[in-house]
Amino acid sequence: MEKGVVKVCRALGDKNRFAIVSFLLESPYCIRALSKKIGISESAISQHVRILKELDILSGEKRGYYMHYSVNRPLLRRTGMTMVHMSEQEKCTCPSQKGCRRNGRRSTEETGEST
Repeated sequence: MEKGVVKVCRALGDKNRFAIVSFLLESPYCIRALSKKIGISESAISQHVRILKELDILSGEKRGYYMHYSVNRPLLRRTGMTMVHMSEQEKCTCPSQKGCRRNGRRSTEETGEST
């Protein structure tokens, strides 16, 4: 599994970082605007943005006095496609295929039956 995907998923697993990315998908924002939208302090937003920038999820562009942040959409798209690819893999991991879901039945582990 690609380490980058794991790191991106872990970073987006935090509700505040997920909210930051969600808002930035709408439009670029500065720290102050994100703080008001999400309802946490500017210093907390800054720490979350720092983590997201380190993973290349966000980039910043100076506009006058403020830095406005935007999302690296190609990175999110690749991460999403990796997740889709993982979900589409069909490999039976049952010890015996008798109780395999792929054969239309529940696995023996799920039913509690012994083989």
